[in-house]
This record gives sequence, structure tokens and C-alpha cells, in this order.
Amino acid sequence: MCMLESVRSISIKILRALIITRRKTGKEEQNIQFEIKTHGPKRDSGPISLIVNACASRDLSENVVGVCFVAQDITGQKTIMDKFTRIEGDYKAIVQNPNPLIPPIFGTDEFGWCSEWNQAMTELSGWRREDVIDKMLMGEVFGTHMACCRLKNQEDFVNLGVVLNNAMTGRDSEKLASHELQQSIHIQRLSEQTAAKRLKALAYIRRQIKNPLSGIVFSRKMMEGTELGDEQKRLLHTSAQCQRQLNKVLDDTDLDCIIDGYMDMEMMEFTLHEVLVASISQVMIKSNGKGIQIVNDIEEDIMTATLYGDSVRLQQVLADFLVICVNFTPNGGHLGLAASLTKDDLGQSVQLVHLEFRITHAGGGVAEELLSQMFGSNADTSEEGISLHVSRKLVKLMNGDVQYLREAGKSTFIISVELAAANKP
Repeated sequence: MCMLESVRSISIKILRALIITRRKTGKEEQNIQFEIKTHGPKRDSGPISLIVNACASRDLSENVVGVCFVAQDITGQKTIMDKFTRIEGDYKAIVQNPNPLIPPIFGTDEFGWCSEWNQAMTELSGWRREDVIDKMLMGEVFGTHMACCRLKNQEDFVNLGVVLNNAMTGRDSEKLASHELQQSIHIQRLSEQTAAKRLKALAYIRRQIKNPLSGIVFSRKMMEGTELGDEQKRLLHTSAQCQRQLNKVLDDTDLDCIIDGYMDMEMMEFTLHEVLVASISQVMIKSNGKGIQIVNDIEEDIMTATLYGDSVRLQQVLADFLVICVNFTPNGGHLGLAASLTKDDLGQSVQLVHLEFRITHAGGGVAEELLSQMFGSNADTSEEGISLHVSRKLVKLMNGDVQYLREAGKSTFIISVELAAANKP
């Protein structure tokens, strides 16, 4: 059989040119690839791929008298490469296809970095491809705390890690809990949407509170322009203090700046008397309803001392702790206020004031869960817990802290802060 008859038609030109060139020039040719047909029982197995090196045979006069071929069968390697090329093409066609029927797909390299993130994953999670590519898949992309896609719990995080490890090590990865993963991401998206709705509702409520508040402020100022007795003036002053506190709270759109401790505190002159009167006024309706007696045992010289600091924030803190104490004091119980004040000279004109408040209330005390929320050790925070946590952070911003002591039949909040005072000439 002629050699050319055994070669597939697409390789005939290559082989003919190779033979002719070798006969004429006698130069060697390396790594020429062509295919030959199969016959007999292997007819249906497809062509054989060869890599050929060709060299010339010469006589004693160095004339070319023939061509010798040395071939290597690369059929197996070529089959694998062809499959890989087809798979790679299919993979790109699937991953890069924006068709809504394509399911969510993400990928990782051998080191665990996110290497693929298709459009369906973007629509499902809300995170764009460029936001997650080259991030650590476990921890940065998927996690239980600060990750882009927060999983429902630690168990889901561990299960996903096991599945990814099995897939990367070549073990059975068909049991990928994609349904649970999608459900976790879906829950996260619902949570984010709920949070966004609450922020809109909060913005609406904030605006609607400010409108009537402006009317209250206007009415108070109109009353201040009339003839008032001393007691009426004191009541209006307390009302003004509470209004300033409310305005301050309504402007607290970023609680993180308080919790992380980088909010600026104001510096103004005040007396403890006006702060305490405004704070106590905020619990009087509830305490009267429960028949709770509030006793102020703070000495007069402390109440009337001129201090410098953020009086509105101090008022907010004391009001919060008073509300909690009233809530956990039984009907007909007793609530007492005490304070101590010491001063350190910082120079000829300025003193550092160490002020400690004690709010003691009867009863079994504040629930442990609520105290855990105040100290930030409980992830599930109630409304009261958030209030106490923020108040403690405000105290920390005043270089102080909060303690809670339980005794037989009573409990005490101890609130310490640092303020400033001026030396009297």
C-alpha cells in the first residue's frame, strides 16, 4: 500500500511536502504532526495522530537516496487536549452566558482564591464579579461574619468548606449543597432588603418627629416671652434640655461612630443639677405609675458645681440607665441617686473632674442577658440592649465606664466619667 493512501486527506499535503523537501535538500525536519487512517477492527476508533521527525538517507557520494521517518503516537494526548479545548469552550460559553436559565456558578483555584463568578451569582448575591475575584473564597467571599455572602450559621460554613475541599482533592463533589447555599444567600438578601426598608422607615419617622418638634420648640420660645414664675421657667428649661437631647439622638444616623469610639464630644458649661433634673423628668411618668419613689441623695455642692463637657450626652446616658432601673424595680419600690466628685489640677486654671454616679434600685436586678448586651458580648441585641450598649460607649468616650453590682434585695449601676472644671480665681 502506498504511504499516501494511509494518510488522512487533511495530512496528505503535509506529508507530500515533507518527502519532496527532504529529497531535494536533505535537511532534517522535526515535530511534524499528521494523521493516518485506521483499518480492520480499529477502523471505527478514529485516526492515529503522529509526531514525526524526518531525515534523509545518503549514499557514499552524499546524494539523497531516501527519506527516513521516526514517528511517535500522540493519539491519547491529542484526544485529551481536544476534549479539554471543547470543555474549555463549553465552560466559557456557559459561565459568560447572561441567559437567566444559567444557574449560579462560582469557582476557586487550587489555593482557594475565587476565580469565577457568573452573572447569576451577581444577581443572587448582589456582589459583582470584580468585587469577589481574587478574594479568599472561604472567609472573604463566604463566611459567617464580615464576608460578602454571609452564611446562615457556622455549620453551613463548615459544610461548604468540606465540599470545596473534596472537589479540589478530586473526591466526590456531586453532593454540593447548592440548595442550602442558595438558601443562605437568599436569606441574606432578604435581610439586607429588610434592613434597607427599615432605614427608609427610620428616615421617614425621623423627619416626622422633627416637624412637630419644631412646633414644640416654637411654642416654648413663645412662652418664654411671656410673664412666667420661677417654677414655670424651671419647667421650660427642663423641657428645652429634653428637646436638645431628642435633637441629638435624631441626628445619630451613624451608630458605628459611637460604638467604634471616634465621635466628637461637645464641650459646654453646665451644672449637674440641670442635667439630673432633665434626666429624672424622663422617667417620672413611668415611676409614678409604678409607685416608685426616687430619692436624690447627691450633695448640694456637687449638684451646683460648674462643669465642662457634653452635658446632653451625659443627660442621655443617665436617662437611659434610669429608665432601665425603673423597668426592673418592683411596684412601690425605691430608687436612689448618689454621686461623688474629685478633682485633679491640670494647671493653674483647669481641673480634671472624676465624677461617679450610683443608681441603686430595689428588686432582683437587671436580667443577665440585657447586661451581656450592654457589654457587647451578646450578638442578639434587643432595643433595650442597643440603648444600654450605646450609652456605655458614650461613657467610654468620656473616659469612663459602667459597672453593675448585685446585693441582697438591691442592685446598683456605677457610672464613672471624666469632665473638666475651672479653678475659681
